[in-house]
Amino acid sequence: RSAGDPRAPPSHAPHTDADALTRDSPRDVGRRHRIVQRCRWPDGGATPVRAAGVRARPVGRAAAASVPVMRPARASRAAVVGLTLTLAVGCTADADRPAVPSSEAPPGSPAATPTPAPAPTAGEVTAAHVRAAGVPLTSGDVTLWVLATAPATVAVAPDDDGSARATTTPGTVHVAAADGAGLSALGDGTVLVTVPPRDASAGDAPADGTTGEPPPGAEVAGLSGGRATTVAPDVVRVDAPEGTTLWLATRTVEATAWGDREGGESLAVTPTAWARASGAAAERLTWTQLVALEPRADSPTMRDQLSCHQLGAPDKATWNLEPWRPDVGWLSVVAARCNPE
Repeated sequence: RSAGDPRAPPSHAPHTDADALTRDSPRDVGRRHRIVQRCRWPDGGATPVRAAGVRARPVGRAAAASVPVMRPARASRAAVVGLTLTLAVGCTADADRPAVPSSEAPPGSPAATPTPAPAPTAGEVTAAHVRAAGVPLTSGDVTLWVLATAPATVAVAPDDDGSARATTTPGTVHVAAADGAGLSALGDGTVLVTVPPRDASAGDAPADGTTGEPPPGAEVAGLSGGRATTVAPDVVRVDAPEGTTLWLATRTVEATAWGDREGGESLAVTPTAWARASGAAAERLTWTQLVALEPRADSPTMRDQLSCHQLGAPDKATWNLEPWRPDVGWLSVVAARCNPE
């Protein structure tokens, strides 16, 4: 029909032979419509798509009756098939593409290489490693091992009183106890060395002190000179940015003597140089060894007086402790300059 015919569809221009090659049959249009409806686009919805060069037109019986339908040429059919395959592949590429196996890297990516094991941290240092690679530090019957982390170094030297010192250059060192012994880092960074507990089932000596040996778990030595932190029950770590000298001692009391002083019985205690300068570890170890030497000194007021002297009068020739002084508590003893009334 001509363009002016009122029965002609108002939305279409006059058809030409060239237009006929680009138009599809209702069956082809319906097939493509179903493909488009199955397609999911990035915006999450189903978006109808029209191929370039293909005009949309009404389909159905009315259109078939009013518009002459021409059989598409082979080129047009090939275009429809190509368009159908393109849409089908594009719609299912992401959903149906098989995953790349984990052993295969995508093209162009760097080849996978084994990740090297990280360097040991403080929590991974073991006593066995420190004992195997460290330098022994010995005082009396107690030996510790000191291992410096490169580039730090450590040099060990004994003192005349039986103690020993390990001088380190700036860096980090680890200290380990003997197999079965323990190390306890205290609040001020000093360290107590404890002996292993005895195994009664193995016939070990009793823990009542009758053998002359320390009871199991007793504090037998102290280490000062650096702020130590606990790494394991038998390992401590000392960070010394400016270097330090670690000082190990097993003896804290040089001599004791009972006498009559300051209006009553008094115990004169001569401490070692290590006991005068080694903080919390010295206070605890000195008390342990003093009671072992002088059982009569075992009372709360005597311990408070000893602690007060270590804190307030470390350089005094002897620390005089009186058992008759009242038990008023440590703070009151310190306030009374170690001599509570």
